Amino acid sequence: MRLSQNKQFNIAEAIKKDMYAKAFKELDKKQENLVYDNYLIWVQPYIAIAEQLPTDMVCRDKQLKLRVDEHVTWQYYHTSDLLNITKGTGWNSSVQTMSLEKEVESEAIELLNQEKALRKEQNELIDYVNESMDKLGTTVRLRKTWPQALQKYIPAEPVRAKRKSKEEQEELFDAPTDAIKLRMTQNLLEN
Repeated sequence: MRLSQNKQFNIAEAIKKDMYAKAFKELDKKQENLVYDNYLIWVQPYIAIAEQLPTDMVCRDKQLKLRVDEHVTWQYYHTSDLLNITKGTGWNSSVQTMSLEKEVESEAIELLNQEKALRKEQNELIDYVNESMDKLGTTVRLRKTWPQALQKYIPAEPVRAKRKSKEEQEELFDAPTDAIKLRMTQNLLEN
C-alpha cells in the first residue's frame, strides 16, 4: 500500500513521540529543578532584606527564567509567587532572566549537552524515517528495510479483494435476453 504524505507525517510523529517524549520530559524536569536551585542560590542574599519590607513593595512572580547560554533560556513555574525581579508594572510586566550561578554551572552545561545529544539523535532518526518513506513509498518495501523496532509503526496491509476469473465475470454480465424480449413484446401488444 502506498503511503500518503499525511500518513507519512503521522508515522514520523508517532515514532518521535514514542521514542523521545519520555526522555525529553525527564530532561525538562531536571532543567526545571536546576532553575529552581539556581534561584535559591541567587535569592539567598536578598531574603533578609525582602522580609523587612512590606509584601506589596517587593516584586513577586510564579515564573523564573534562567539564561543558560547565549541562545538558551530555561523556565520554571512555581505554585506560589516567589521573590523575583520584574521589568515594567501591571499587565506590561515581565520577569527578568537570572544569570547562571557558579555553583550550578557545571550541571547546567551537562544538561545542555545532554539535550543537544538527544536532539541530534532524534533528528537523525526522523531524517532516516522521512527519507526512507519518501524513497520506498510502500508499506511492503518499508517492512523489508526498517529495523524490527520500527515495524509496529507501519500500517497493516489492507485485505485484497479476490480477483474473479473471466468466466465468472461473463456470467455476471449475461443479460436475461429472453425475459427482456418477452417483456418488450407484451408492452407492444398492450399498446
